Amino acid sequence: MIFLAESVAGLPWEWRDGIRKAAKLRFGHCSGAGMAEFSKSAVTKETGIRHFFAAAGYSWGGFQRLLQESAFRQELLFAAVGLILLVAVGATLAELMIAVVLFLGVFAVEAMNTAVEEVIDRISPEISNVGKHAKDLGSFAVLCMLVASGLYLLYTIASHLFFR
Repeated sequence: MIFLAESVAGLPWEWRDGIRKAAKLRFGHCSGAGMAEFSKSAVTKETGIRHFFAAAGYSWGGFQRLLQESAFRQELLFAAVGLILLVAVGATLAELMIAVVLFLGVFAVEAMNTAVEEVIDRISPEISNVGKHAKDLGSFAVLCMLVASGLYLLYTIASHLFFR
């Protein structure tokens, strides 16, 4: 529920009436108290086990979308090579699990970065500073995860090769 009375309190009466009329057109109705309610969603929410399978389908779709990104494919290769190197130097199960968690973090941040980029491109196809900053911040988040994963790999591999 959107409370229009709170959001338009400091505006002139003419503006308030215009905003209420726009809300009524957009959301279907407007009560006398200055509140507008969202109309029902066109998408039905699944519950129970159906929700689990629907969510799994959405996740699979996200994975397939990420596979279209060259950066994600390179990160998958980085993870595969890193895990192979860890196995080759005799890393413990705990060290392998830490690497897997770090790589999953890389994939999750890459997915969020791709989502931000797609939303920015959809909402603001023209070049804007705000859109550029949002994309740059997403890219920086991915870089941070890659550096963390790379440092962990270097430390673990070096410790197995030179200090054991």
